[in-house]
Amino acid sequence: EAHTDLRDLCRKLDKKGVRFMLSNSDAAFVRDLFKDFQVETVKAGRAINSKAAKRGKIDELIITNY
Repeated sequence: EAHTDLRDLCRKLDKKGVRFMLSNSDAAFVRDLFKDFQVETVKAGRAINSKAAKRGKIDELIITNY
């Protein structure tokens, strides 16, 4: 529900001409929710994990309306 609320807010901002950028985890449901915007995948560093071997870069989405 929070992701849907965020998408709805982004739509309102877009209609008002406000430019936005947000980042989120790379998940299929997030890609689907924000499919009307520009969605790019980037590698983001993560230093927190209980297993040191799994610390490192993960896919993250950058979502913009410009």
